[in-house]
Amino acid sequence: MSLGGLMNMLQKANIAPPQETLKVGNHEVAVIKKLGEGGYSTVFHVKDQVSGQDYALKKMLAGTQESKNDCEREINIMKKFDHPNILKLIDSEGRQLSKSTYEFLLLLEYCPNTLINEMNSIATTTRLTELQIVMIFEQIVAGVVYMHTQEPPIQHRDLKVENIFHAQDGKYKIGDFGSCTIKEQNPETMTQNQIVVLEEQIQKKTTPCYRSPEMTDLYLKQKIGLPCDVWALGCILYTMCFYENPFERGGNLSIMNVAYTYPTQDEWIRSERERLKGKGPGREMYSKDILALIDFMLEPDVDSRPTILQVLSRTNEMLGKPYPRNLPQPPPPPKPTITQKHVLLFEQEERQKKSRARRQLPPELTQEDLERISQKRKSGDKRQH
Repeated sequence: MSLGGLMNMLQKANIAPPQETLKVGNHEVAVIKKLGEGGYSTVFHVKDQVSGQDYALKKMLAGTQESKNDCEREINIMKKFDHPNILKLIDSEGRQLSKSTYEFLLLLEYCPNTLINEMNSIATTTRLTELQIVMIFEQIVAGVVYMHTQEPPIQHRDLKVENIFHAQDGKYKIGDFGSCTIKEQNPETMTQNQIVVLEEQIQKKTTPCYRSPEMTDLYLKQKIGLPCDVWALGCILYTMCFYENPFERGGNLSIMNVAYTYPTQDEWIRSERERLKGKGPGREMYSKDILALIDFMLEPDVDSRPTILQVLSRTNEMLGKPYPRNLPQPPPPPKPTITQKHVLLFEQEERQKKSRARRQLPPELTQEDLERISQKRKSGDKRQH
């Protein structure tokens, strides 16, 4: 009997098919279901055969020496992590499947949901409140602070809403460390061939609409390092508020020109009505504080972009939380090199208010007054004729 026939027979008899079991280091786990897959990896929901504990299992295949090194680097980096807002590596194992193919198994803490799935699940009825957004964002920032304050500092290089997980302990955690590096690259000192190689790495290991200007155009000759994560955080916060990446529609040109906008109050009200279609009251437009925080991080100049500690300080201020005593005090924030978008939004709304005021009737004249004036004018016209 074929495997397919056996599975059909078991289903008809209401008998669960046998679960695949795998050994990962000191753990033996049974596969429950597949959670997702990427180019060279697949993630499963698994259960420990001894403790009954739920875990996630990331299975990665490496067919080249480069990809093998990438897998080993990801595992070694995760082994060093110990933070409540970083996805925890429980165990790992690597094995050679053939002369040129390796398999790596990463046993991870189980997260039943992702930030993007939670956002999408409520999108047709409501949105996250501003307080919820800032509280979640503060946890993401705390995870990046931990990475950036390691010795040497670690860059994530692929921060995005899809890589933020909601764990069983209620905390939000950063995951997917396949793009992590401790290297800071400076195109200014690179040969043409080295720049081409770096471009290929960026194309392969990062997400286009989350790339900073210095990653998007290496011929800016700006250093690529920790600030690229801060830029990506700005994209994450914008996406949490407005359900789209600020640069998703405009591509590389919009990144280079920092060409994103915020909706005016009128535009926001219209979009909320369209989104909810009468299913509930729309959220109020977000405050200038949260828009200013987004602008703070989406600074095109690397040297003027804030550090992660400056972002944490500003986020804590919004939440009314004290700055952590165990971290060095950040210097005063740098001055922005461009006019920030929330300032442009404020100026635009002020112009609209003045325009509406000019079109409105003078407050001392009622509609009855206007009708009487109109009648008098008509009477005067008749007498003239």
